[in-house]
Amino acid sequence: QVPNFINTTLPPHEQVTAQEIDSYFRQELIYKRNERMGKRVMALLRENRDKSFFFAFGAGHFLGNNTVIDVLRQAGFEVEHTPPGQPI
Repeated sequence: QVPNFINTTLPPHEQVTAQEIDSYFRQELIYKRNERMGKRVMALLRENRDKSFFFAFGAGHFLGNNTVIDVLRQAGFEVEHTPPGQPI
């Protein structure tokens, strides 16, 4: 997770700057990274249709909007959640 840079105790002009920094970090560190990771997963799956894969990502890549799973689903991949203790 990226820390929230917005602080309501800041003067208004600094709040604007904090919002810009927050937006930049979310876009660059989360959304774009998830998109790159999703594209790498898709490339591996498409190039190796006869193989099975296990992908592990940090929890932050599954929270909120624009997750790695969102990227894959938007590309037409079917993604299923496997609960703990359930065989794969």
